[in-house]
Amino acid sequence: MVLNCTCGARLPEDARFCHKCGRPLFDEPPAEENREEPPAVEAAPPVPPVPPVTAPGPGADLRQISFRNAVAVRTAFFVASLALGASILIAMMGSMPIYLLALIVITPASGFVAVWRYLRRTGQHLSGWNGAKLGFLTGVFGFVFSTVLSTLSTLAVASRSNVLDQYREQLDKQGLPPETVEQMGKLLENPAAVGVFMLIGIAMSFVLQTLATSAGGALGAKVLEKEP
Repeated sequence: MVLNCTCGARLPEDARFCHKCGRPLFDEPPAEENREEPPAVEAAPPVPPVPPVTAPGPGADLRQISFRNAVAVRTAFFVASLALGASILIAMMGSMPIYLLALIVITPASGFVAVWRYLRRTGQHLSGWNGAKLGFLTGVFGFVFSTVLSTLSTLAVASRSNVLDQYREQLDKQGLPPETVEQMGKLLENPAAVGVFMLIGIAMSFVLQTLATSAGGALGAKVLEKEP
């Protein structure tokens, strides 16, 4: 035990430094060795960046046909307008049998043309089911157009004084037999019967028109399936 410093000062037993010259009495390890190192902290794994949510770009769902598909809606609207125009021209130039025959051809053909035009605009081939859906959209627009046109025509006839005479005159122009014209004229004299007849006619027109255009759309999708 060191009791005296090199400088001659008397030191107490528990002294670590000389109180006179400040000399350390014991060799100590460096402060870095005495210091306890903190436990290593594992780095957290990097969090992958979250991709931003973006709206689907144009053409993302072109194979899915619905009213949400803007291209399909525009195509159905355009083709239905052409079909209505062709039907009006044929009705103005021909008789009732020719008009009915034209409707039998034009209605399913509009569904076929809608699928063809959709393929040309988008380059997407449709399945048979989606082709039928596009044909259905075309039929819905065609039904709305024809119903509005028929309503306007009815209102125009109703604004005249002799409504029944006007209807009989139109029926005569269609080349119907006189017995049929007379029976329909008697039916028009009963408002309740007219209302029921119109509702049934509207429902049947919707079903037949949409079924025909849907069949044409399905056929178009099948025929154009492998077209380059």
